[in-house]
Amino acid sequence: MEKTRFPLALYILTFSVFAIGTTEFIIMGLLPEISQDLHISIATAGTLVSGYALTIAFGGPIISVLTSSISKKTLLLLLMIIFILGNVVSALSETYWVLMLSRIITALCHGVFFGVSSVMAANMVSSDKQGSAIALVFAGVTIANVVGVPLGTFIGQLFGWQSAFWSIVILGVLAFILIFIQVPTVKKQPNGNPFSQIPVLYRPKVLSTLLMSVLFATGISMLFAYLSTILQDISKFSPGWTSFLLALVGIGSAIGIIWGGKAADKNLIRSSTFFLLALAAVMILFSFADQNQITTIITVFLFGLMAFSVAPAVQSRIVQVAPEAPELASSMNVSAINLGNALGPFIGGFVIKSSYGLHAVSWVGAIVILLTVVVVLFNGFLDRNMIMKKA
Repeated sequence: MEKTRFPLALYILTFSVFAIGTTEFIIMGLLPEISQDLHISIATAGTLVSGYALTIAFGGPIISVLTSSISKKTLLLLLMIIFILGNVVSALSETYWVLMLSRIITALCHGVFFGVSSVMAANMVSSDKQGSAIALVFAGVTIANVVGVPLGTFIGQLFGWQSAFWSIVILGVLAFILIFIQVPTVKKQPNGNPFSQIPVLYRPKVLSTLLMSVLFATGISMLFAYLSTILQDISKFSPGWTSFLLALVGIGSAIGIIWGGKAADKNLIRSSTFFLLALAAVMILFSFADQNQITTIITVFLFGLMAFSVAPAVQSRIVQVAPEAPELASSMNVSAINLGNALGPFIGGFVIKSSYGLHAVSWVGAIVILLTVVVVLFNGFLDRNMIMKKA
């Protein structure tokens, strides 16, 4: 059996996605430090997560259209320059609004970079290896959660939160150099009319899948955005232990992605339902377990495991229900997920300000996950209805 060998440029794209993914999630581990240093509440600091995600959700498609005439390698280099500058401004920020502006600048690169990288990855390999190539590139996001965020949080807690962004600047400069040297220039190909694919998005299966992505991302980000604060303020873990527990979430997520991918291949609807119900149970349990450090450690790992077990099904479902327009549908799914990533911390901020407080974020997120289960079951109903019509 011939062993698959991917070009070096593919791994460089993975590294670049790792750097960008770390930028998105690093803020979650540094909310307590940023809140204290900038003299803002945790809820206000949480909007730095929401602002980034909303920029991806609504700004990404616009930037994609505006840059469609630029060659892919040139576009990657331009996006990386903006990424580097955005993180430099983040590292130099002394006020909330400057930091928010820097996050918005950086986020403008995010969705477009991911989209262009996936297309370039597909062009680097034969047609039968394209799925594996794209999966390798997006593994950078998982590595960002497992390695980048915990390490960046540790650096930020040890040397100040600004140092975490300076570290990301270094990653960005390295990625720029590697892209310039190793990533090939892809010949431009004629593009079809993207507007002709829009009617596909109106299908009930597609709309319900996008709703599933929004709710799923809202539920998990509601807890994940404030996890560091909960661990330190309620569970009474030190900043060092908090970094370790974020790494534990990352380890759980890595295992969950593999487990969830295999389960989704067998039965996507059934596996999604199981993992979402298990995730809701873990989040409800966490609201009781977070006052004991031993039970907190266990439930934090289970949270990462169950949350990311659902992720492969969410990604696979949108391609299944929109085979005529997989690129457009996948792009909309990224927007849906990031809309959820924005809504989660936003709603969580209201929960924190309410009489229920920080302790309630977990079980409110669990309610949203249970709503996701309802949408998944509706998707299953649509599938069965389609089969009956064909019969």
